Amino acid sequence: MCWPGGCPGGGSSQGEQLTIFQYWSHLVAPHVSLDAYVMELAEEVLLAQNLNSDDQDVVLKALKRVPESRLRKDGLKAMSSLLIEGNSKVVSAVSAQLRSLAENPRFRERALVWYLEQLEDEEAQTRIASCAALGCLRAKESIEQLVYLCQTDKEDVREAAKQSLMLCGEDGKSAHRRLEETLNSLPRIFAPGSMASTAF
Repeated sequence: MCWPGGCPGGGSSQGEQLTIFQYWSHLVAPHVSLDAYVMELAEEVLLAQNLNSDDQDVVLKALKRVPESRLRKDGLKAMSSLLIEGNSKVVSAVSAQLRSLAENPRFRERALVWYLEQLEDEEAQTRIASCAALGCLRAKESIEQLVYLCQTDKEDVREAAKQSLMLCGEDGKSAHRRLEETLNSLPRIFAPGSMASTAF
């Protein structure tokens, strides 16, 4: 668990865990107000609820004022889900918001770690949504993982990973081309004529 604004000691948010002692130390620190902390936590919860709303107007309104410090796991998950479940207007708004927020290095790192973790989720829809989010972030750091999904996962996940690769700059496009060349060569390698010619 981490409180809004980061983990104690400036550590990485990857694990987003803290001990009871660290949690208490944070609350009793001179610069921290319990009321302020509770308010921040409530705002995070409300933001995630609004992003998950069935009312498009509520979702779009929430997207217009997403503070990066409030956007934690639940909010990040909601935004990636909207990329594959929302209509074109919502998808466009989420994409623009993720690209804008990604200009903040701390947010980008936090989002990158979260979405990379979600590529290993058991649910295919979660993996697809994370691929879409990584594409919005133009996350070159995810190229290796995306290529792996293209080679091993279900067809709809593979397609989402390919699309995201194309958004990851020249490195992503190059990886996509190499992948396509490899996949296109497989039918020739395993074609009956090829098998016969290499049997002896």
